Amino acid sequence: MCGTTMQDRPQASGAEVHVSVAQTIAEVEALRDIWNALEPAHVDSEIGYFSVVAANADQVISSYVVRLQRAGRPDILVAARLENLPVPFRLGYSSIGSTQMKAIVVAFDGVIGAQGPLDQAAVIESLEQLLKNRVADVLLMRNVDPDSSLYKIVQEKTPKLRWGRNQSIENTWLAALAPSLDAFLANRSSKARAKLRREDKLLRSAFGESLRVRCFRHPEEHDLLCQDLYRVSSQTYQAGLGAGFGNTRMERELIAYGLRRGNYRCWMLYIGDEPVAFWAGFGNGSSFYTATPGFLPEFAQHRVGRFTMLRMIETLCADGGYKYINFGRGDAAYKEAFSSSSHRSTDVWIAADKLWPISVLGLYSLNSLINQKGKVWLQSSGWTQKLKSRWRRRIQSTQQRAGP
Repeated sequence: MCGTTMQDRPQASGAEVHVSVAQTIAEVEALRDIWNALEPAHVDSEIGYFSVVAANADQVISSYVVRLQRAGRPDILVAARLENLPVPFRLGYSSIGSTQMKAIVVAFDGVIGAQGPLDQAAVIESLEQLLKNRVADVLLMRNVDPDSSLYKIVQEKTPKLRWGRNQSIENTWLAALAPSLDAFLANRSSKARAKLRREDKLLRSAFGESLRVRCFRHPEEHDLLCQDLYRVSSQTYQAGLGAGFGNTRMERELIAYGLRRGNYRCWMLYIGDEPVAFWAGFGNGSSFYTATPGFLPEFAQHRVGRFTMLRMIETLCADGGYKYINFGRGDAAYKEAFSSSSHRSTDVWIAADKLWPISVLGLYSLNSLINQKGKVWLQSSGWTQKLKSRWRRRIQSTQQRAGP
């Protein structure tokens, strides 16, 4: 048995569950065969990707993989990390402060192998016990479907005082791939398809033979890829928000891992020798998960981001290795335009039964409520897009002055 062992105890279902925790590299690696056999749905919960994050993310203290074993039943794993988690407070895009809590953070779709509500209840009871044992101040489960049985079980088993409430509910967008780009675009109107062809033609006419797309997918391309990713990403508005490629150790190691494994690709658009736009991501199972894209703002009028995205879709359609593109969580015009389906996602926060985490989570919930009310007011007044555009221009100007 690997890792720290918790006491065997009966669950609500009446079955006795043996719970253990894997924290070291060796303990997590000992779970590889079991982990792979359970076929994690999301790339974030794939054991190699998970382990690279655990080893290289600045805020991570250690892996914290919870294993539930029951007689005559398959194991359940909870792919989680113990982190010194920053808890930000914001008004819109503006930071008004932050604090830090010790957190058990579950990876996306990190409850692996649970086969229904009884299994999910056993998971939540085990995680609750860890909070009672003062392992952490808070439990965070990201991208949980608010219509799922898992979400309902959390609500049933956790006192309201300890919930993180008023968390935003956003769409996670999926695009079903087709045998070709033309087939992929077939469900769009003829007017929309004509507009895309016209934009492509204008871009090619403007830059001619200096325009080229390079698909990075081999380990020996790693250093140039990271260099050019950062040259573009550092000048985008996303960089000013702390998103996009920041050239951190964790990001570089994740790309190196993906290139070695063969499930990472990046499509980089060049004009001459200058990188101007990129789309990238990791594949896992039937889906290709896109990372935050980027393009140089001075080329926005040429639709370089859209052009590069279509080259990514064209390649993925032709290769036939994946059934879906997962554009991730959050609304954006391109996601709605090119996706074929979506489902709702939110974050689940549970505070330990202590004054400090309950107080912090209460303030965080109030901050979320204020932002939600402000967003509704801005949308009703028609100011949302205007303020977003102004804020993005301001951030882009700051990023351009700072340089890569």
